[in-house]
Amino acid sequence: MREFYWVAGFLEGEGSFSFQRNQCRVQATQKQAEPLERVQRLLGGRIYLVNPRTRNGPIFSWQIYQGRIASGVMMTLYPLMSCRRREQICRALRSWQSVKPLGWKNKSKTHCPAGHAYDEANMVRTRKGSRVCRICRNAAYRRRWPKYAEKQRQRRRSRNGLGQNVHQLELA
Repeated sequence: MREFYWVAGFLEGEGSFSFQRNQCRVQATQKQAEPLERVQRLLGGRIYLVNPRTRNGPIFSWQIYQGRIASGVMMTLYPLMSCRRREQICRALRSWQSVKPLGWKNKSKTHCPAGHAYDEANMVRTRKGSRVCRICRNAAYRRRWPKYAEKQRQRRRSRNGLGQNVHQLELA
C-alpha cells in the first residue's frame, strides 16, 4: 500500500492523465530513469527514451497506453490525487467511456451488402473476428483467381468420379 502512495505522489508531480487516439493514457517524464523503473515495476507500462541529446542528459518517459489498463490505474489512484489531477482523470475516463467499440455498427447487421443472410451456414469469421459472407467471399476468389477456381472445379469433379476421363469410364 505504501508503494501506491509513493506512485500517487510521483504522478501528482511528474505525471499526466489524458485521452488520446481513442485510448486512456498515463504518462510521466523524467531525466532519471530510476523512478520510472520503479513505477514500471509497480504498474507495468513502458519506458521510452524521448530525447537522448539534451544539454542536461537524456529524457525518459514512462507510459501506459492501453485503454483498459490505463483506466484501471486511473481509477485506482483517483482517491489519492489532488483536485486538479482528479479533473484530468475524470475528463480522460469520460472521453474513454463515450468511445464506441470497433465494429459496433456491423454487429446488428443480419445480411451482407449483397443481401445474403449472416447465418451459421453462410458466415465465416476472419482472423480479426469480423464476419464475412461465404457466398460473396467465394465469388470474389473466383473473380480474382480464375485458375484457382478451375483447379477447385477439377478437384470436385475428380472426387465425384467425373474427372477428365469420363469418356474412358463409359467405354469400359
